[in-house]
Amino acid sequence: MTCWRRLRDWQVADAWEPSAGAKRGSKRHLICDGRGVPLAIRLTGANRNDSKEALALVDAIPPLHLRVRYDKRGDVHEAFLSLGCALICWRSLRGAG
Repeated sequence: MTCWRRLRDWQVADAWEPSAGAKRGSKRHLICDGRGVPLAIRLTGANRNDSKEALALVDAIPPLHLRVRYDKRGDVHEAFLSLGCALICWRSLRGAG
């Protein structure tokens, strides 16, 4: 059987209709962090494809508000800042030669 005949048979049988493969029930989509703590959860119909919900799950992750705490150890912050500046200068001088 050629692919064209198979396609014709599928079209005659309405295999392309979403209702032909409809599933009953619901599906839970969730995304977790590395420790297994759920970051976002969505509930959809069972016939919803996982790839369709992937971007919606990523968009549903709440933003993290991280603070830089260099006020407690200013000397350590200044040391790393100086080290970073020295590495940048060293790499630029090494590439210029």
